[in-house]
Amino acid sequence: MIADRIVIPPDHRAYYSEKIVYLPDSYQANDSKRRASEGEATRVDVGLPPSAFVFASFNSVYKITPEVFAIWMRLLHHVDDSVLWVLADNEIAERNLRREAATHRIASERVIFAPRVAYPII
Repeated sequence: MIADRIVIPPDHRAYYSEKIVYLPDSYQANDSKRRASEGEATRVDVGLPPSAFVFASFNSVYKITPEVFAIWMRLLHHVDDSVLWVLADNEIAERNLRREAATHRIASERVIFAPRVAYPII
């Protein structure tokens, strides 16, 4: 397993059966030759309100626990003119998260889904 000392602190190694290989600075190796997207997208381009405060998480939706989602809904409740921007993995997850937002008395349109974006081909 590839990790860093933040993701898996050395004193947590005992909880893993896999051999852990620590990278020196980060567990996430990236390609420095990968280009960023060409051009800039505006808030309107990506479906965000022009002036809202944006809370964002682009983890896969299966990683969103009910406890974490409840915290996010409390944040939206306490921060006027704010939205939650999450990764759109699939229609079922979107529907479920919107429904769950409503159970927290948060308007479903305050949960905004970002589609996956392909990297430019080099």
